[in-house]
Amino acid sequence: MQSLNSGRKPGRPIGGDAAVRNVLLMRARELFLRHGFHDVSTRRIANAAGTTPATIRYHFGDKMGLYRVMIESAVQPFIEDVQRLASGEDAETTDLEALIRAYITMVADNPWFPMLLVREAFAQEGPMRTELVERFAWRIAPALAAVLHRERAQGRLRPDLDLTSAAVSLLGLCVFPFLSLPITGPLLGFRPDGDDLQRFIRHTAQLFREGVAARPEKDRLLSLDARGNRP
Repeated sequence: MQSLNSGRKPGRPIGGDAAVRNVLLMRARELFLRHGFHDVSTRRIANAAGTTPATIRYHFGDKMGLYRVMIESAVQPFIEDVQRLASGEDAETTDLEALIRAYITMVADNPWFPMLLVREAFAQEGPMRTELVERFAWRIAPALAAVLHRERAQGRLRPDLDLTSAAVSLLGLCVFPFLSLPITGPLLGFRPDGDDLQRFIRHTAQLFREGVAARPEKDRLLSLDARGNRP
């Protein structure tokens, strides 16, 4: 099978429009992770994909358009899942585990995404942080808050729970294991795929739930103590 760069002159990669877009997105992702958005030109992406900058303009408009599609293709299914959970459209609306499953699955399907966040959003101030915040964080934060608020209102979460802290902890539990893979993979044998991924999702859901779940008797005693009574 002929590779993309096996002596072919730049032009259109082999395949239809969908294949061309996928190759461009894949090569751009690799280059952005290695060098950063600002140090990668459209010509460099096109050369890596075996095509020309004109093909990028045709499919994405420009480099920023390509970057936005790359982010959207990863996060849009997760955003839709979280918004559905927050809206109460299905039977899992009060199921915090469904939210955790959706987030971890998104990261497992796109293991490059956390590394991109670190490189372009966490490590430096700049326009790419704004892009990631606007196209990802601002679209899930209200829905995540709505799920946690509703679960607490329904008595599933501790009444004294700080929901902001809980949201930060939840995101960390879901994302950090993928950032630590270069170390935890070889040292601990952590592999977030197949049955191991499903086991990790169940473990994370149980760990978070055990920490934030309402405990009726203990909550009653805390309430009494808050009113100045000794239980």
